[in-house]
Amino acid sequence: MDKMRLIIHGGMHKTGSTALQEALSSHNELNQLQGVLFPNTGIRHDYGVGSRHFYVRETLFNTHHKQDNVWEGLYQEAISKNCNVIILSYENFLSPGIMDEGAINEIKYYFDVSFICYIRDSISYFNAKYKEWVRRLAFEGEAADFVLEHLKYVHIDKMLKPWIDLCGLENVFCFPFRRESFFNQSIVDDFGSVLSSRFNVNIKLDKFTSRVSNSSYNNAQTLLCLLRNKFFGGFKAMSNSERAIFSKIIDKLDSEAGLLLSKSTCIQLKSMSWRSNHFLRHKFNCIIEEPIVKDLPFCRDYHSPYLRVNLINEIERGLNRKPNALV
Repeated sequence: MDKMRLIIHGGMHKTGSTALQEALSSHNELNQLQGVLFPNTGIRHDYGVGSRHFYVRETLFNTHHKQDNVWEGLYQEAISKNCNVIILSYENFLSPGIMDEGAINEIKYYFDVSFICYIRDSISYFNAKYKEWVRRLAFEGEAADFVLEHLKYVHIDKMLKPWIDLCGLENVFCFPFRRESFFNQSIVDDFGSVLSSRFNVNIKLDKFTSRVSNSSYNNAQTLLCLLRNKFFGGFKAMSNSERAIFSKIIDKLDSEAGLLLSKSTCIQLKSMSWRSNHFLRHKFNCIIEEPIVKDLPFCRDYHSPYLRVNLINEIERGLNRKPNALV
């Protein structure tokens, strides 16, 4: 049996993965004519997030979401489409965890595997990811709480080790997430350029219309979501009419720019990231430029008790019900 080439795009989070997944999905039929498949096997479609190979990752890392026959399914789907290259994408491929030994043996039986990821500096990563968790996953804590709960994501060197063991160092490719240095200043175009230059795989990714929107909220909108999560049960606890009212409230909010992380949190993140950044520089020539903390803008409004009380009152008036903590 001839092995197929399997190229896995592993994020990291908040590096344009949704746009890339939408481009790959939108051009799938066209790229299959070039022998390149973005498979349906192991994929999960989530509203507002896109199409990512969630179940492939969960099978590889042996979680309760794993599926049977994923690796054979990928191989057979590629054969049925006359493709010899498979591209998978899911931002959580690069995350803490231990790969299942049986899955490793099976994936090596069917495929020659390569891994591609884009890396953000730790401060901008945690700030952006915190905002997303508050907005989408009903996180109720402050930014420092989020950092403490996800500190393992600082250690990119440890998250890369299973991929180096699986693929070999020469088949793992890490790039800094800097739009100004991307080909055409686009993550989608840059990924296509990497495929062409590193693997001699040429695909179409241009001129697509995204079917999802994964834009970030501003700081005031994020704060409103935090207060919704803390005191009104989160988005899922709202009726459809309450969601519509909440959307009207959130759409009119504007705010001071700046980081939601505190200065002390940023100092600690920068210190803890040194080992991983050193590893990335010397193993992959991937230079991550951590910002100078004293030059960073911080959002004071986000932590203002006065603003928080006003926003709680606005939600209360809009939904016509008391905050949970005050009932």
